Amino acid sequence: MPEQPPELSDLAERQQQIVTRTQLLGVGFDDMYLYRQTRRGLWQRVLPATYALVSGTLTDEQRASRRHSTRAPTHSSPAWRPSSGTASGTARAPLTYT
Repeated sequence: MPEQPPELSDLAERQQQIVTRTQLLGVGFDDMYLYRQTRRGLWQRVLPATYALVSGTLTDEQRASRRHSTRAPTHSSPAWRPSSGTASGTARAPLTYT
């Protein structure tokens, strides 16, 4: 089993032990290793392509970190614009990508 690289340890510490698949691949792990770690129960997949490098229940900080990593693009992004006729209230308007 590969050792956890120091750069991953530092990154995971800053991100409450929540990392993305891209970050894990970037430090040298492959998809099969990610699969085996989750299958063994050492890590958990908390969202698609997002992993908690711990087992058990996520802390409040980890849940907040997870939510932060999945936010929609900002309004300043040129590829995103809200559709016309946005309804007020609790319903979310559909997103239109250009």
